[in-house]
Amino acid sequence: MSVQKGSTIAAAWPASLLAFENKIYPLNESWVRSGLGHDYNVDSNSIKTAPVLHYNGKMKPWLDLGIPNYKSYWKKFLNKENQLLSECNVNS
Repeated sequence: MSVQKGSTIAAAWPASLLAFENKIYPLNESWVRSGLGHDYNVDSNSIKTAPVLHYNGKMKPWLDLGIPNYKSYWKKFLNKENQLLSECNVNS
């Protein structure tokens, strides 16, 4: 990561904290199934029963390089009529 990019991220963090103050809460770690953006060996039953799916990692489901086995879980919530999504690089 470049110094400039790191500085931009660091500068944006306090603003986002103010914007979302008292509007977000941490989730219990047991609710979240992480790894869907980098781990090819996530158990399908743990995905099906998880209240929250976290596609952490570089292989996001909306990108061509997303892990194919996990894309369907994301696609069922994709609103293809959303203007923002239709203008972005969302591959479905």
